[in-house]
Amino acid sequence: GMIVQSGNDATVALAEAVGGTVEMAGQWNGNALLQNQSGATFRNHGTMQITTLINHGRFETSGLIDSPWSGAVQNYGEFVVDAGGRVTLYSGVFGPSVVYRDYGSTQVDGRLEASQLELYGAVSGSGVIAGDVQGGGRFALGDGSAGPLTIEGRLAGWHTYDIELGGATSFGRLVVSGDTALGGGQVNFWLAKDGYRPKAVDSYTWLTVSGMAGGLGALSYRLVERHDGGWTSDWVAPSDLRMQFDGATLTVAAVPEPETWAMMIAGLGLLAWRGRARLAAARAR
Repeated sequence: GMIVQSGNDATVALAEAVGGTVEMAGQWNGNALLQNQSGATFRNHGTMQITTLINHGRFETSGLIDSPWSGAVQNYGEFVVDAGGRVTLYSGVFGPSVVYRDYGSTQVDGRLEASQLELYGAVSGSGVIAGDVQGGGRFALGDGSAGPLTIEGRLAGWHTYDIELGGATSFGRLVVSGDTALGGGQVNFWLAKDGYRPKAVDSYTWLTVSGMAGGLGALSYRLVERHDGGWTSDWVAPSDLRMQFDGATLTVAAVPEPETWAMMIAGLGLLAWRGRARLAAARAR
């Protein structure tokens, strides 16, 4: 069933949601362990103060969640910060060093702020993750229509980055305001069935780093094409296109025609001949 809580609640022990839906629209003040079990949905539209949250179901917040002393979230299900929502977690003096740890899926369209985050699941959204991020998760960056996902901090680890290529200017983006220290990673550019295909002079800067960009050379990339039936394959570029990837940008360049190569070679030969002629004339003088 559904429990709707629109007033204030003060808890000091264990709060647990098992199955059904809990709607929280008031104020929750508690030095408590909050567990949202598998199959349960917890929606916060108000203000919550928590110490520890363990989520196996679906947890959504369009309101405010904070930990004024110290707090931690462990997510094994779906954790959603809606647009306008804000989650602020502090480690405190005696708190855990990692205050947000995800093994499920995290969608951030609002603001998720923590002193340290470990992301091993799927991360998506167009909001802000404030804090240092590490781990080995998957960033699903979409087609960029809702805006970029921003990390206000440092990004480290080995991650997978899935980017939908909807057009020359329609693709997912990740903005990092701090440094990157990437130990490798896979960048997948996804192409819709019978949709847009890259062409010469197109360029996709999917990653912007304001600090020191470390480890970008360890990233590899694929262009992946979707087909009927749900199966995928690597997209094979036409012979007249050449792909150039520097970690942050994929650039599509045209391969010169044979006639162009011939003209270039002839031009270089002419320049070399003139150089030799000038050198011989100088020696003769």
